Amino acid sequence: MANYPISKTQKMVLEALGMTAKDYTDADKKFADIGITVRSIRQGRTSVPAITVTGFGGGWTADGDGESWSGATVNLDAVRQWIEK
Repeated sequence: MANYPISKTQKMVLEALGMTAKDYTDADKKFADIGITVRSIRQGRTSVPAITVTGFGGGWTADGDGESWSGATVNLDAVRQWIEK
């Protein structure tokens, strides 16, 4: 599998969150680990990040108890302007 470079919008989000990644796949994995997805959208003649918070889930424990969690696992204030509503 080819290792593509980090996209411009991924780089913008990574820098705003104080994170780094070695390539496109690594950046996507880091975003998934903190509970967000990042894509780019056109805004005029440029591309800007569009972030979706995906950190919601749940399931059953081995004892049969239900559990759930929600939200991203990091503070997203630095990228709030790019979060889709």
